[in-house]
This record gives sequence, C-alpha cells and structure tokens, in this order.
Amino acid sequence: MLLSKLSGKGLVAAMLAVCLTGGSACAAGEEIVWPKKMVVSMATSGGPANMIMAAIARVIEKNTPVQRVIVQPIGGINNFAPMMEKGEVDMAIHSGADVMAHMAGLEGDNRMGFMRTLLPASSQAFLCLTTPDKGIRNLADLKEKVVYSRNPGNTMFDPVVRALLAGAGLKDSDLKANLTKANNTVAIADVVEDRADAMIMPALTNVVMELRQAKGDCLFITPTDEQLPAVKSAMPPGYYFDTLPAGSRLYGNTDEVKNAPIYRSVLLVNEKMPKAMAAELVRVIMEHRDEWVNVHGQAVDWGVMSLGLPPMHEGAREYFESKGLITDEQKAEQDKFLSMLSAQE
Repeated sequence: MLLSKLSGKGLVAAMLAVCLTGGSACAAGEEIVWPKKMVVSMATSGGPANMIMAAIARVIEKNTPVQRVIVQPIGGINNFAPMMEKGEVDMAIHSGADVMAHMAGLEGDNRMGFMRTLLPASSQAFLCLTTPDKGIRNLADLKEKVVYSRNPGNTMFDPVVRALLAGAGLKDSDLKANLTKANNTVAIADVVEDRADAMIMPALTNVVMELRQAKGDCLFITPTDEQLPAVKSAMPPGYYFDTLPAGSRLYGNTDEVKNAPIYRSVLLVNEKMPKAMAAELVRVIMEHRDEWVNVHGQAVDWGVMSLGLPPMHEGAREYFESKGLITDEQKAEQDKFLSMLSAQE
C-alpha cells in the first residue's frame, strides 16, 4: 500500500512497519535503506575488542533492521581496506594512528582517504618501560642503553620511538642497541636478566606486572614538560598526550603518569555510508551503552571523544555534536585534518 494514500494512525503504522522490516528506517527525517547483514573486520579472533564488538553487534541486531552483524577476523588495514572500499566490509576496528599515517602519506601512496571514524574505541598509551636498577629516570637516560623499540609487524613503532628520542635530543644511533621485539616474553626476559634496559611499546598490564614482580617495580618514562614540545613536533598524526591516573587498571601504574602519548582504536566505516545510517548506528550504540560497556574493562573508552582521531563520518559527528560530546578543540582538529584530505584530492 502506498504511504501517500494513508493518513493518521494508518500512516504512522505503515511507517513503523517499514522501519522495522528492513526496507528503511526513519532517522532525522531521512529514509535509510538497511542491509540485511553487516560485516565488521577485526585484526584477529579473540581479545577485548572482539568481545566488545560482539556485544555491540547484538545491540545493532536488536535495535535496527539489520538481521545479522558478522564480526570476522580479516586482518590488518591492507586486508580490510580494499574490501571496505568495494562494499564487502561495512565496519572495521583498527588503530586510528595507522589510518592517519596512511592519510598523511607516511605509508606510501595508498592514503585510505575514504575511511571515516564512526565511533572511538579503546585507548592505548605508548610508553618507555624499565625497572629501577637500570638507572633510567628520563628519556635522556636512554643514551647508550639497550632498548627494545622495534616491531617487525607494526610500522607505527619507528616514528613514535624517533619522536620520543627527539624530545631528549637523541637519535637511534645514540642507543647502544635498538632491538626488534619478536614477542613480549623474550623482551621481558631480556630486561629482567639484564640483557636489555628498557622497552618502548604500547603499555600492557601483563608486561608491567611481570617486570614489577621480577624487579620490584616497573617505571613509566614519558616526556618531561620541557621535552614535550619537541616530542609533539616530531610525533606522527593520530597521537595526543594525557595523564594516566594513579592505579589505572588498563596499565597497572601505581603512580600518576604525565605526558603519556596515547593513540586510539576506532570503528571505521566508508565515507559513502549514508549520513542518516551512520547517525542512527551511533545513536543505537550509545543509547544502549549499558548493554556492552561492562563486557571488558577497555569498553569504558568506547564512544568517548578525544583528540587524535581520524576524521569522523559526518553522521557520527552530527550525533556527537548534538549531544555536546565533542569539544571545540576536537572539532578544530577534525576540521584541520579534513582540510588536509581535501587538499590532496
């Protein structure tokens, strides 16, 4: 039956029926044509992000016409990006810093300019970890030290390490040795058994706890206030600096840690996703936050705006602005990066 031939309660009922049966939904006065299924790319199977995303998938299935949300391990950005561009993947969880490095042209010519942030996800601090016996209390103390600072599977390590060293007026060549981390177990053992002095890496609670148990404490070395401007100047896009509160469950630090470099994981979509669909997805996820926020400790950061995010999808940004959940500083950074992308076209 045509909606134009209905009125009153009949029109309302018909519109509601359309919204619930998957043909379209009615958000902000726009018609949304929903797919029957959506595919979400994850780097691997298992882990906190998978647990949280699986819970969000159930929320989407219950509160939109999407019948099935498939959370699937597809791999890194070079795997899921071509699929997202072709419409074979609808959403993906990935490091926002890596996306922004591609967009800025730091990872070659494939700039991934079609990607947009639908939802901020977990945060991760990138720190220098050491133990009290190594004599390291400042980034400058890394001179002539043996440091684990490279990871063959993660291209973001090198520029971040260079930026941290630059804050202390150091270069890679100022280290006694710059080791490649095959895995955390080997690196921890080398620090504990005095074959290495420090690790520069995304801080993980289990690493902190193992170092503390073996050596009495684990020290978090971050830029001083004096070093911070030089570090910020050298840092690749996608990072911001914040204070880790004392007793953080995410990092295991006992004391407050100032000037910690932080990057975000983000839930990405194609910029071509209809504005109304993106806004409705964010609304549904955020308004049902209580159904997924307790799945894992990392979920507390999901949906919380910050600096260092790849450009927001216009529908997502509209939602966060309407709720007063994005600051002027964050909006200015978003606009600056969007201008950079426009200049590349």
